[in-house]
Amino acid sequence: MISVNDQKIGWHPGMTAGDALREAGLEFPHLVLSIDGAVVPNNEIEDRALEDGASVNVMLIAHGG
Repeated sequence: MISVNDQKIGWHPGMTAGDALREAGLEFPHLVLSIDGAVVPNNEIEDRALEDGASVNVMLIAHGG
């Protein structure tokens, strides 16, 4: 089990941060993501592996005028 913004999601071997975002319904073009407190560069989110018990935090970035 992992948590994404305090939402519990089932973990499976090979699960990535991109998988977790999709399962949590948090697919947005502009966001900051951290795993267990460490910020993940946007170009690494899709393929970053998650361990069972990981805590993923997502902050959406609003922009515009």
